[in-house]
Amino acid sequence: MITMETRKIRVKDVTETLRDEIVLKAMAPDTAIMSTREISESFGVSPITANRAVMKLVEEGLLYRVKGSGTFVRGSVPCGLKGCVALLIADHVREDSVLNYYLRNIYSYFKKEQVTFRIVFFSELWDTANAERKLKEFDGIVMPIHIWEEKTIPALRSFGKPIVAFQTDQIREDIPVHQVMFSLRMGYAEALARMDGIESKKFHLFSEAHANGLARTSLFEQMLLEAGAQKENIGKTVLNGGEDVALECYRMTFRLAEKLRGKFVFSSSDFHIAVPLINAMDDRGLKAGTDYELMSCDNMEGHGCKPFARPRITAIDCDKGASADAAAGLLMSLIGKPSSAQHIVRIPTKLVMRETAFCRK
Repeated sequence: MITMETRKIRVKDVTETLRDEIVLKAMAPDTAIMSTREISESFGVSPITANRAVMKLVEEGLLYRVKGSGTFVRGSVPCGLKGCVALLIADHVREDSVLNYYLRNIYSYFKKEQVTFRIVFFSELWDTANAERKLKEFDGIVMPIHIWEEKTIPALRSFGKPIVAFQTDQIREDIPVHQVMFSLRMGYAEALARMDGIESKKFHLFSEAHANGLARTSLFEQMLLEAGAQKENIGKTVLNGGEDVALECYRMTFRLAEKLRGKFVFSSSDFHIAVPLINAMDDRGLKAGTDYELMSCDNMEGHGCKPFARPRITAIDCDKGASADAAAGLLMSLIGKPSSAQHIVRIPTKLVMRETAFCRK
């Protein structure tokens, strides 16, 4: 027998799941959501329960209904009255993208702190006049640092309120916003302390061509040289594949496999480089941790991602949850408190050892 209490719990569960899905998938304003019948079938609840969940989100202001047309996303997430902030993201965010890990944590932070926020797509800032009108309602902005680009700079420069950028591994002195960055030097130092015979060891460094990838690799190379590695023993590959960087990495590694035998391989990215690299080396009969060593950045395996049956990649842990919380918290601390000082928050990193390096028996 379904009691009134059970029905309330079901409505709450469906409401929260729908709310999270709308926000975390960054559904644009005026996007149609599932019909009540589709929600009922998808969640295995009655149409009455599905309708009550939708009406709850309509009452909150997240959705609106048009008679005869359906239910649509309004665009704001009304969580309270502690400020109204914008989360700027690229127009298309894949569900499996790294940015989604930040997005989920930022959303959870603002939801917990009862802060109203809305996702704004960076293309909405290309028209400066329209962007200025759109941004007027916000008390602050939090965004990945790559959103600061030629088309968005005019609108962001004229915003006049706090902007916090995350997803960076280096201080961008050319970008006049507050920044949350990973302190990779800490994790790298742990790794170097575990290396034997660094003076004669051979290395190969793989990086993506974007600023973060190059910065990660450049710092690691610098620290290798400071620790006694020989410059002639350090090979480098920069991948320029864009959306197909993983495929480019696989093909490149497949060709280089024998040359990587016996080397310590560094990867600036878990998913785009380390995973396809391991797959290519496996296909050539070379095993990580035995025939070569591999260390990557990110530690996505430690944060819920499972590219393999078990965690395999030795990695520098860049805690994206901590970075997201720090970015959201920094923004909230700055709202309503004008300051000309630039705030930089450094998130510590650490070495996480698995089978691909430092774990030989």
